[in-house]
Amino acid sequence: MQKSVLIVAFYYPPYPKVGSRRWVKFAKYLNRHKTNIHVLAAQMDVDKKSPWDDDAKEIEHLTTRIHFKYWVPYYKRELPVSFFSKIKWQISKKLESDQKKALGNPSDGSERYAPDFLSAIEKIIQDKKITTIIFTASPNHLAYHISTLKEKYNNIKFIFDLRDYWSDWMKHLDVKALGYEEELERITILNSDIIISPAKRILDTLKEKYPQKKHQMKLISHAYDNDDFINNTVNCDHKKNNDGIYLIYAGSMYENMEGNMKLLANLLLSNKNIYIKFYTFTEDYKSFFNHEAINKRVTYLKPLPIKEFTEKMNSEADALIYMRSTLDNDSNFLSSKFFDFLPSKKPIVYLGNKGDALDLIEKENLGFHLNTDTITNFKKLLSEAQEGIKRSDITKYSFDAVTHLLEAEIEN
Repeated sequence: MQKSVLIVAFYYPPYPKVGSRRWVKFAKYLNRHKTNIHVLAAQMDVDKKSPWDDDAKEIEHLTTRIHFKYWVPYYKRELPVSFFSKIKWQISKKLESDQKKALGNPSDGSERYAPDFLSAIEKIIQDKKITTIIFTASPNHLAYHISTLKEKYNNIKFIFDLRDYWSDWMKHLDVKALGYEEELERITILNSDIIISPAKRILDTLKEKYPQKKHQMKLISHAYDNDDFINNTVNCDHKKNNDGIYLIYAGSMYENMEGNMKLLANLLLSNKNIYIKFYTFTEDYKSFFNHEAINKRVTYLKPLPIKEFTEKMNSEADALIYMRSTLDNDSNFLSSKFFDFLPSKKPIVYLGNKGDALDLIEKENLGFHLNTDTITNFKKLLSEAQEGIKRSDITKYSFDAVTHLLEAEIEN
């Protein structure tokens, strides 16, 4: 019997942030591999353009979209100007506050969209004879509601994809709210036939919490997409700029990266021919590079579409910076941007604590760890890494390869 797979994704192109990348890529490659798929995705009226629109276009004929108007509570939309509008404003704020307190994590607003998703899922199950549902978190609350369908559709395989920690990253919540999140997580895990994640440490944590499900937990990593690389070729020998050592960072700037920035500033102070370009949305931490000896060698630029960024990596970079913050477990995350780096065959300079990220970099000869002990040997380590990465096999981290691992979980 041929499998019929429904992928449910709240974040999906044209949603512009990275949360929409993972499942539009997997959907595209599952379709290319002749798996019978259908996608159910949200589309907010405020989302117009995404870096992954071309991927979505390829499978648009297999996609059902639920159109939503991005909801903003009254007190955030209007400034009260009259007596009655002030009362309405206060009521709106109080209701929103009470609702958030009752529903656990206040940043998860997906409860209000769940009824429409559940209704659409049940219709697609009947119309498309679905045998497997893949659903992903975040948003966590929507994932919980989808998992409750398992009781009604016990013959369908439910595959739950947890991209980030759930309750383990919510210790800041009060006892009641945290307990609510822990219960939703527990029910979702127990309702799922297979639990997948791109992070090994997430799975390790879940195995400790839910030992009865540990044999149903599988690593399905992020990956790079050959389609994103111009002509699928890279320049491994040199860059256009040959008057120094050029490092490139691409991605968001997160909290608790002060130590990393101080280390990079010291690297620049001790090496007059090193330059850094940050492709990021903000200019956070720019003050770390104010020293007159280095400020002209640091540039902050807006992010580029992946194909343009690939060209920059190939033509300008001697190495690529991958940073994680000092927050607990952050060093165990390998972002999608990390995998986008791999086809360039440029060494990865890692800044952060030891964890899964550094383990993979060292295992595959992808680069080296920059810290206070290694900073004095930077040029030697870079030279060794440039030779080592030429021998590394990164093809197993392509979407084409990782999709085969996902297919095995669908078929088993």
